Amino acid sequence: MSRSSQRSCHCANRLLSALLPDDFACLEPHLQLVDLPRCRVVYEAGDRMPFIYFPHDMIVSLVTVLADGKTIEMAKLGGEAMFGLAGALITRRSLGRYVVQSTGTASRLTPTSCIKRSRLDRRSVTTSCGLGRSC
Repeated sequence: MSRSSQRSCHCANRLLSALLPDDFACLEPHLQLVDLPRCRVVYEAGDRMPFIYFPHDMIVSLVTVLADGKTIEMAKLGGEAMFGLAGALITRRSLGRYVVQSTGTASRLTPTSCIKRSRLDRRSVTTSCGLGRSC
């Protein structure tokens, strides 16, 4: 796959597509394209979170599991979102169950790739990843 077609694949996620070219170039070598089938549990509550995901053409639900086993949906995430950043960087554990609601693709990267970059330029992790900007 050519570099431009890889970028267009990763840029199916609106957050990634909104990055400035230099910010995207920083992340691109670390991005992996993955297929996720419907009903796949990406993370259970309390799981270690080795990846940050950027959904493309899929829907992921964040649910909490009640004591009786029933679930309550807390968030629905699609191509305009990402998941795993806060849990991976703050607690290093999933705060809920992430379940794929519709089969599709996503880009993913490790939080470590963002942390290594932030140590180089001393900016915040989200800014160095291009995921946050200061005024």
